[in-house]
Amino acid sequence: MKSEIANAIGSLLEKYRIANVEAKEFIPGCFLTEESDAEKYIPLQSWRYNRKFVELRNIIQGATIEDPRMFRFCAMGDKHQWTLRSLIYRECDLCAFLGDSPIVAVHAVLNETAGSIVARLSNGIICSVEVGAGLEKDTSMIDRHEIIARRGVASDVVVDTQKPQNSIYTFTAAGEKAYRDVDFELYGLDEPDIEFVRAAFDACRHPELQAASQERHQQLTTLVDAVFQSNQLRKKITI
Repeated sequence: MKSEIANAIGSLLEKYRIANVEAKEFIPGCFLTEESDAEKYIPLQSWRYNRKFVELRNIIQGATIEDPRMFRFCAMGDKHQWTLRSLIYRECDLCAFLGDSPIVAVHAVLNETAGSIVARLSNGIICSVEVGAGLEKDTSMIDRHEIIARRGVASDVVVDTQKPQNSIYTFTAAGEKAYRDVDFELYGLDEPDIEFVRAAFDACRHPELQAASQERHQQLTTLVDAVFQSNQLRKKITI
């Protein structure tokens, strides 16, 4: 972990007086490769702690929209940070998280850096997922998650917006800079780091979540393998 992330986790543990926590090395599950020492790391699905996804899930579970029928997801990431596999891992987990149901079938068309996946959840929701790992270095992820229900529509991006908006923009002789702080306790960290710190902090407070994350990681690894198998065989794969 980066030092600022480790310090942030330590600060939260100290602030809330969480003692006797066994030291663990956490990592986003999507970046845990076969070459990594799987026993050394605790894989986390940290995007589940991102506020926008928590609120989308609340909108569904609170019946603000009724009877979700389709998810339309899109995620494009920095090619120096994200791979096609890691993006598929993330977006498939978000399908299961927001739909509160596992993926039971996938059909995918992929190339080296981008792809399109159609998945079905066990509760019948159809998911259309587009991923691309071709953005330039240090480019923030561009993603959109739209939920279409029998009655109502929800999205994590404002209507007619092509990319996520920031809170503050500055235009200077050095160029444009943008700022967005989403957590008052973790001021200064960017959004992916914030969600990771929150996930790690929760896993430290509730150690049983670590086993759940590891089990989820195994399921997602199998699912991502099925996506690539679907592309290779050019047919739907049932999980």
